[in-house]
Amino acid sequence: ALGLSLALPFLLAGNVPATRLVFAPAAGTSLTKSFESKSTLTLDDMQMSGLPGAAPEIEMDMKIDQTWSVIDDYTKLADGRPSMLVRTFDAIGSKVDMSMSMEFMGQAQENSTNVEGKSELEGKKVVFTWDKEKSEYTKAFDPTGPEEKLLDGLTEDADFRALLPNKEVDENDEWSVDPKELSAVFNPCGNLSIVPEEKEGEDPLMGSNGLDSMSELMTGIEGEAKARFAGMREVEGQSYAVIALEFKVKSQADLTEKVKEQMESSGQELPVTLEKVDMEWSSAGKGELLWNVKDGHFVSFEMDAETTLKSVEEMSIDAGGRQMSLTQTRNMSGSTAFVAKAK
Repeated sequence: ALGLSLALPFLLAGNVPATRLVFAPAAGTSLTKSFESKSTLTLDDMQMSGLPGAAPEIEMDMKIDQTWSVIDDYTKLADGRPSMLVRTFDAIGSKVDMSMSMEFMGQAQENSTNVEGKSELEGKKVVFTWDKEKSEYTKAFDPTGPEEKLLDGLTEDADFRALLPNKEVDENDEWSVDPKELSAVFNPCGNLSIVPEEKEGEDPLMGSNGLDSMSELMTGIEGEAKARFAGMREVEGQSYAVIALEFKVKSQADLTEKVKEQMESSGQELPVTLEKVDMEWSSAGKGELLWNVKDGHFVSFEMDAETTLKSVEEMSIDAGGRQMSLTQTRNMSGSTAFVAKAK
């Protein structure tokens, strides 16, 4: 009997029930969500072919901050997702700081730009309704009125559901995350159609308009991602599940048409005809998701990652009646810190 009593705590410890981590907020739940992304990029090297003589020597640093907040009203839910979600875009903004120095043919030049971005979506309300037959969400403004094109890049998922396991888990259990589903993790809400308030001197690939380009890169993500149930944590008197994420992913996209549209909308007259733009992106890092097991929704998500960005731009220039074909390759690297909260 004494031996059994001594062993009992260990036997009970081995029978701790598994944890069920599912998305299940009650119908009628309303969550206010805030998102903040801070990225830095440095030009590692730039190559230009097609120029007569030596290419310019360029140094460039960028800082890109983006913040947005939404109010999500879960009107109806079914099969682990909202069947009707009403999202109010409360605030959307961005700020891009870029400094560049160039030396070419004995001449030195320095330039810095600070561009803030905004979106017509701010203050608007969008209704997402699940279409069972098409297995996708329909999107509509409520009330109608804003330009329908603003709906195109929006996505419903801003809940980090891609990181949840598909079965009950014990502490330290691991599972794979589909890299393609990470788009909703890295870019919740989708393309917010942020445009620069001042377009003069804007780089359509790297400036505020460049956030559009980054949204394009968030589709077709490849690589590896793993999640792990790291146990429960007490935060301000509440017990939340902790999911740890590790990833190493990449993607690429043909941004030719997107950048052409951005150049045309800028109103700038440039002696350049853009032929092709390809961009490659890679990211490796870690994240941590706090999940409210009782109420079935996320509480916070934090992520830090190292990032690389490569762009290849092919263009033609009319140089005094002489047509020249140029190819510009930019390799940049830096870091990204992302924080999301819900209450």
